[in-house]
Amino acid sequence: NFHDYCFLHVPNGPEPPNFGSVCGPLERTVFSQHSQQRATDATRAQPGGPSWLLTEFGATTDTADLNRITSDANANLVGWIYWQWINYDDPTGSHSSALWPPRTATPSQLDVLSETYASAIAGTPTSMSFDPTTAAFSLHFRSKPSIRAPTVIVVPVATHYPRGYCLRVSGARNNSPRGASRVDIVNGSRATAVAVTVNP
Repeated sequence: NFHDYCFLHVPNGPEPPNFGSVCGPLERTVFSQHSQQRATDATRAQPGGPSWLLTEFGATTDTADLNRITSDANANLVGWIYWQWINYDDPTGSHSSALWPPRTATPSQLDVLSETYASAIAGTPTSMSFDPTTAAFSLHFRSKPSIRAPTVIVVPVATHYPRGYCLRVSGARNNSPRGASRVDIVNGSRATAVAVTVNP
């Protein structure tokens, strides 16, 4: 697990004017460094290296920063945990870092942090992306027919799709009712390239 904070970060902002131009490349470097470390830690049991998880980022109202980091995580197929969801009275940080309470998350923060995502993939993922502005989601993976459990897509209907969404699946089969907040995609009997998109 790893954290991703820029040295210019001001807890809960506002961030300095040059924050994005300086910190964007540095934040991406954190992912590339940990990717290289995973390769170094590869074993026979884990030929691609151990699993990785972004266990801390955020503590900011700067949604551009949140969008950069969540996009980087998606591009690297890495799960993430925002700091912090609820006020735990942590002595190492600000008491206003939490989304709730004492401060309510802004709609723009929720737009970024309540993304559509794959929580389980029945195969090998090759790409995943989410655009908080358009709510467009895309997932590509190579299916593994021996996996009987479905690929699961979590869809934040209330936040991004209050009027519904359009789901398209190729190479596999949707096994969920229309408008579901959890979409189950079922593999076919042969390995195929699967593409899933969700759009308002």
